[in-house]
Amino acid sequence: MFSDLLQGKDDFGDLLLYLAYSVIDRKLFVTVSKAYNLRPMDITGASDPYVKVEQIYQRRRVKARKTSIKRANLNPVYHECLEFDLPLNEIEQTNLLVQVMDWDRPKHHSVGTWHSILDEVPEEFRNIPKAKK
Repeated sequence: MFSDLLQGKDDFGDLLLYLAYSVIDRKLFVTVSKAYNLRPMDITGASDPYVKVEQIYQRRRVKARKTSIKRANLNPVYHECLEFDLPLNEIEQTNLLVQVMDWDRPKHHSVGTWHSILDEVPEEFRNIPKAKK
């Protein structure tokens, strides 16, 4: 009950992602950095979260990728890059469905969902140069 007061019933936590597109490789890179303040989904007061990203083209699922599972963690750090083949001419008709899932047997539960149309990503977030290693 106390956790419901601290974390509103509609607050599922936050997820930090980075999107990058390579025109040369014709690939979309979704880097899942971290999540924080996730809602506890297990009776232990924790969750076993992973992030699932689905590429949807013309209302059909093309590909799905998942991060690793972070056991008993409400603030998981991933730093994992998920790759999707994506020709430049298909960006306008491609959507991403991002779900934070709680791994459990026998069924996995959704902690939260975000849906985006790639063409609607604001211009100021496009063509950002990659960080040098």
